[in-house]
Amino acid sequence: MHDHTQNLLDTCKIVLNLIRDIEVTREDKYKLAASVRVLAHSIELAQKNNNYAGTPLVELNLTQRSYHILYQEGFRTIEDVENKPSYFLKKLKNLGTKSLREIEEQLALRGKKLLDRAEVK
Repeated sequence: MHDHTQNLLDTCKIVLNLIRDIEVTREDKYKLAASVRVLAHSIELAQKNNNYAGTPLVELNLTQRSYHILYQEGFRTIEDVENKPSYFLKKLKNLGTKSLREIEEQLALRGKKLLDRAEVK
């Protein structure tokens, strides 16, 4: 494993330990811990996949729901998402208007967008 990846994973472990000690609601602790675990999982997957190219999907900072819907449908990178038109994403099981809007907003923050109908080949 690369030093960079190992450092990220070590940081995730430290954050998980800190979450256990801070004074926030139990629900917030679970949310924080889940987010860190998703990040660690994405880092490990990226490391295992030698053909990995692109920005990990987790970097879109989506809600757990939106992230898991995309992940279960095989999206692993931001590029995977931006290479699809909105009408394709709307057809994904459990991905509604609110999640689609969230995805579009997060892409826009990075200067990216979903494909237009005219761009679809």
